[in-house]
Amino acid sequence: AVNEPPAQLAKAIDLAPFPKPERSETTLARGERPRVLPAAWRGTLLPASDGDIWLAAAFSDYERIVALEKSLTAKAKDHKLDRETERQLAVARYAPFSRWRAAARRLGGDVPLAEVQADWKTNEWYSVAAGKGVHLLAALRTQLGGEAFDKALDDFGRAHAGQKVSTREFREHLEKAAGQSLSSTFDPWLSGPSTTDSAGENFWSVDSFEVEPERTLIVYGTLADRDTQREAAELLARKVARRFTNASFNIVRDDEVSEADLKAHHLLLVGRPAANSVTERLAAGLPVRFGAGSFVFNGETYAHANSGVIAAGPNRLNERYSTVVFAGLSASATRRVVEALPGRPGDVAEVLLLRAGHTPKAYRAARASLETAMP
Repeated sequence: AVNEPPAQLAKAIDLAPFPKPERSETTLARGERPRVLPAAWRGTLLPASDGDIWLAAAFSDYERIVALEKSLTAKAKDHKLDRETERQLAVARYAPFSRWRAAARRLGGDVPLAEVQADWKTNEWYSVAAGKGVHLLAALRTQLGGEAFDKALDDFGRAHAGQKVSTREFREHLEKAAGQSLSSTFDPWLSGPSTTDSAGENFWSVDSFEVEPERTLIVYGTLADRDTQREAAELLARKVARRFTNASFNIVRDDEVSEADLKAHHLLLVGRPAANSVTERLAAGLPVRFGAGSFVFNGETYAHANSGVIAAGPNRLNERYSTVVFAGLSASATRRVVEALPGRPGDVAEVLLLRAGHTPKAYRAARASLETAMP
């Protein structure tokens, strides 16, 4: 059943008069150049072996996250991040976690970093190495402190730029900089089981399904707005195909889809619970909670007919797969939600929020940050 939001959340934040439309974060003005962040550390590393791939990949990926954090903090008043900058940083930190955990789910289990083996027939091994490697570096940065860690990585990157490096060399360098053994941090990530327990924590993003187009099914609702939702489903199939895969996607009505198909696919559900019976069944696994004519995300209620949301979570019928809901609070809003899906891969996010009168924004649901989530 569809549950209304509790009374304390009933005041919707999207019902005020429309503000001046915001400029899209990904759209540059004519003649404007993309912003280049000051480097947190420098150097491009090459892996000495498969077991060192994590270092080469994460050295670069985590630098971009730290550089963003430093840039946002430097510009913030009193060096304290506001909600908007916290949102940007949370989305950046979510990307390696999502890619790692989704790849591990496809593999059927996690892989210690030292045991990663390259396989050019798949990309799961790389997603595990890069994503999990970022978390190891984050744990080390927490232990050493940001200033000491960043200097140590800059020294290592400049000394070994363009060279093949091993985990052993990097570990010795970092332990010398720290003046202590770092075995308690390194060893669990390199040779042990997963060190981040994701039980109960969502790691699916709105585009996780794209690596498995042959295992993806679009289901549109027939409880309300049937024709618009069918049209939106067809548009969604075209948009996703053009983004990356150029694959065709099966489209089926919610009242005709089989239980077997629901359990064997990533599900792209077009329509809110009041309009799509499959969304109603699976909505409890999403980071968004729907009411009869509203939805709640991160503690705030949205009730304007032009508001909508794209939200990702597990397929509760088979958590090997994801569920992504494309839901507007009206028929036209549902179509606009699909239209708002970026034409090319962008931010890795749990939620793409389309508040009435605002440009779409990517979010991670409110949880602990990457650093504070480390053991």
